[in-house]
Amino acid sequence: MESMIDKTADVPARLVDLATAIDAEHRQAHASFRAYVGHALEAGRLLMAAKAAVPPAAASTSGPAVDLASSFPLARARVEASTLSTLS
Repeated sequence: MESMIDKTADVPARLVDLATAIDAEHRQAHASFRAYVGHALEAGRLLMAAKAAVPPAAASTSGPAVDLASSFPLARARVEASTLSTLS
């Protein structure tokens, strides 16, 4: 895909260099965000597996850890439906 800067012959070299660096950083930000979301989803999956491995009598039925684990499927659906589809 050709950028607007490629189509402009009279742009100073410094601006071309800056545009190239900005584009590279923007691409890295997208890649980093995708990795972040992937790690967050995996952490949630592992938390749910840990919760399932604890006998019901030993597990607490309230608190932030339980709230997070129980709300994870909804959060995952929201992320997959909105955020990831807009990054591709």
